Amino acid sequence: MSTSSSWKQYAAAAAPPEMPLLSSKISFAVDASGSTAGKVMERQKQFVLGMVEDYQYPNSVLMWGSQVTHPISAKETSWSHRGWGTSPEVIFSDSVVTTELKSCDMWYLLTDGEVGSPVNFARKTVEVGMANTPVIFVITNRSYAKPNSVDISVGISVFASASDAAIVFKNTENGEIYALATKGAFEVLTSGFEIDLERWESLPLFVDESAFKAALKDVNIVGAAHRTNSVAIDLGRAWQEKHGSLVDVDLLLAQMLPDSIPQDEFLDLLQEDAFNAIALLCKTRGILTKLRDWLLARKERASVIEIRDVSGAAGILQQLRDNTLPAAEADALRLKLRAAHQSNLDDYRSRLNDNKPSPLLPHVNRCLAALTALEKAGYAADILDRRSNRAMRAAVVSSADVDNQLADLDLEAHVEAHRSTCSICCNDDTVMSLALMVSANPGDNTTDFALNFPLAAGATFHNRDVISAQYVCFQCALAMHQMDPNRGSMYNEPIAAVLPLAKFEGVNRKYISNCLAKVLTNGLATGASGLVQLLMSIILTTMRTKEWAKPSENDSEIRARREGMLWMLRNLIDNSSCRETFDETGSYVPFHQALRWTLKTYADEGIYSWTVRYPVPGFLVLLELLAMVDGAEVPETLRVSKLMHEIVTVYMARIAKSSGTRSNVQRTILKIVYAEFNAEGVPRNLHNNALSINSADVAFERLTSWLNLPGSTTLIGQIRPTGPEKYASALQYIAFRLFVEDSHQTPKGYFQRAAQADVHMHTATSKPQDLTRAIVEPLFTHMWSGEPQEPSHSNHGDTTAPDTIARFVSPYSASVLHCGVPGCPVRFDVNGYDLEAIRSARAAHLTKAFAIKGKTPNNPNGLPEKTGRLEAPTTAHVTLHASISKTWRSLERDVRLAILNELILGAPVDDAKPHMSAFIKAALDCICIFNARGDIYDANLRNNVVRVLPSFFVALHTAAQMKKVDDGDLELTENSLAARIEWELELMKMDRKYLEQ
Repeated sequence: MSTSSSWKQYAAAAAPPEMPLLSSKISFAVDASGSTAGKVMERQKQFVLGMVEDYQYPNSVLMWGSQVTHPISAKETSWSHRGWGTSPEVIFSDSVVTTELKSCDMWYLLTDGEVGSPVNFARKTVEVGMANTPVIFVITNRSYAKPNSVDISVGISVFASASDAAIVFKNTENGEIYALATKGAFEVLTSGFEIDLERWESLPLFVDESAFKAALKDVNIVGAAHRTNSVAIDLGRAWQEKHGSLVDVDLLLAQMLPDSIPQDEFLDLLQEDAFNAIALLCKTRGILTKLRDWLLARKERASVIEIRDVSGAAGILQQLRDNTLPAAEADALRLKLRAAHQSNLDDYRSRLNDNKPSPLLPHVNRCLAALTALEKAGYAADILDRRSNRAMRAAVVSSADVDNQLADLDLEAHVEAHRSTCSICCNDDTVMSLALMVSANPGDNTTDFALNFPLAAGATFHNRDVISAQYVCFQCALAMHQMDPNRGSMYNEPIAAVLPLAKFEGVNRKYISNCLAKVLTNGLATGASGLVQLLMSIILTTMRTKEWAKPSENDSEIRARREGMLWMLRNLIDNSSCRETFDETGSYVPFHQALRWTLKTYADEGIYSWTVRYPVPGFLVLLELLAMVDGAEVPETLRVSKLMHEIVTVYMARIAKSSGTRSNVQRTILKIVYAEFNAEGVPRNLHNNALSINSADVAFERLTSWLNLPGSTTLIGQIRPTGPEKYASALQYIAFRLFVEDSHQTPKGYFQRAAQADVHMHTATSKPQDLTRAIVEPLFTHMWSGEPQEPSHSNHGDTTAPDTIARFVSPYSASVLHCGVPGCPVRFDVNGYDLEAIRSARAAHLTKAFAIKGKTPNNPNGLPEKTGRLEAPTTAHVTLHASISKTWRSLERDVRLAILNELILGAPVDDAKPHMSAFIKAALDCICIFNARGDIYDANLRNNVVRVLPSFFVALHTAAQMKKVDDGDLELTENSLAARIEWELELMKMDRKYLEQ
């Protein structure tokens, strides 16, 4: 092999012989991870068996996941998943497998899943010499809405490195096969098709494996015997026709010297197809940073022509800082300053005419922009779709002259600009400026979040101090900045850039965009649209938060500063551009048109729309910008929909943090709905719905407290003036439904499923004003409607009087030999002390006395049944005694002693004492949350605990005396029914008066 450049690899004089693909040795690497169970594995089996049917040439199958099996024939293969993870690099971890694959003329890689990063697999493929082996990558999964949503992360690296490769998708629903992308020998599969990964119908479709094999019959490849183990890649037809070579990307990126690559070859490398191939390979191998460095090293920078101080303006400004100057002398200096500014402008124009831009610059800028987009992208099939790159390239090329003039400002009189009187040079009708400081954390402005939601990123804390309070003309601001950037404003601030308040178009657009990149993203050109949105958000946030920019009636300096900022905002709204749908595809439109689209998509899609999904800080900025668009009317329900979305977003985020805190999150959200609680998440039935359910005003207050986010507080503050009663019930219903939602999911997915299953949720999310209190109140109180089944036993359920509560006989419970409710004559020991007889009699009485009308308790022992979250109880009683005893047993000795020190034995307890109060709360938690049995909503439940505690401490004291230990040292370990019967009989012996009860 001869080479003229080490990074270019030329084919031998005689082309290597080719062979028919369908006569080659092949192997199938089949994903056997746990997610392939069921339909996926069935379809993978169908594909492999279909491809080897009547195949007369060597073939093998291996299974991979987090382990790999040795190759065997398709007939011997056990087609079942292995429960493994998805780690494709494991394929090359076994020498037997690697040897088999390297001996194959081509291979098939089958999977259903995705990996976080293909880098390890890509590196392993290169390491073992499989990078250039022909491959067909088969994704087997359910149908996606669009082809560009298919995850190709598992096999994208082998597609990027191989000269002959294809990516196909097999639908698990019907077995059909689509060709998503092809290169080299496999381009015959897509020949004649205008591939559009937005539409399935644009792709070649093969109804089964037979049809797919038929399409491959004319494909020829270089077999393993004649293939070199090269890591060089094919850059596409245009490169091959002109250069006839493969390219070793690692060696290419090592060429960092400006003259190491001829300019014509460098330009060919930057052509769309060639650069896309290089960039995709670099992404899969994790070396995009090297590619960026290579581009920047090659970038011939045009001379940056700036306005410089050749006339002593800086020195004059320094003199004017002396506040003791006589007025006449200051006026003379201002006159000299204006003349110096004019002289500096003349010098600037002269140098602009003497400098011509580099021809490489627009190409390098285009590739840097494409590289930035690729860095942001994941591994869905949309990274194969070239249409967005062409659109980006067209936008740059159509304004190539703009790209080449980094500082070619136009501030002449004909330019639309905001002009006023400068407080320094006193020039009238001069272009004013904004002085900018570097963001406190520019890296945060280049994250995926910031790139996707720049209006939200601009409102974050690290961008709060970007704009200086200085408001002077552009020339004075620039002169101070050039004189000393570290003290570049009249307030001695470190100014990084100065923006003229001039129309955002032409040469000024490019200058302003470059300044924003320097200030906001450390010079990274993430796109003018995103940078401008960051600035708009920063300006609005500054006008809300800085005292020197807030509305003022009496301060003329503040009014002038605000006028300049508002002018700049309207300028950017009218003259900047943006993708109409704010995503990475679609046509560019004026920003005000994109703002109108946000209202249209909300009108079409409601709570599922992009507008509602925008993060709250950016959503609030969006509303402010919409207020500046003529004729844009924001629907009242838009804010309500956003608030609902935020409630679900926050809820899902909180339950996802830890399963241990999920129940706490669920319980606290109910405070938006209910007024009082027996325990967290257990609302108290006050027998008056007007008192039990929060009013609209209280609901909004508690919602504000629950969200506890500045943006949400602002949003709620904007909704409440419309009348809290109008939307409170719908918001409460969202909280009510979320209380029983355990699974973490996206807000959009949650709303879709909930609205399909619940007509009230559909109303809440589509017409929230129609979900009135009259509708939701019965839903919120359905679990409180129970009545005792037996009126004759209704006194058992009367918890309003002290004499209706059974007292403790043992420190474990009330009597187990008779009904402990005062006045009830029923005994359980009429047939003696047989354990089962007592258990049966007790269960029958408790069931009859406490059952709720219309309910049939299933608990055979008569004790209260489990009450589901916000479900109606089947019985009126609760685990009162058992929970108090259990709670006491759980306490440490020092806590027990502290409680005992707060009581007088036999007297009512003082529930205001701190340790006693904590004990009562813990007992209620045990009754309502941990046991959660019976009527846990009872309004008098806390009172009942307080009423029965004196008898508990008396029983505890008696037991301690019997055991000859102190009350705080007694361990309650004998809780069985038999032990409690024995205990009660022992008490009867000790106190004969007990028999008279």
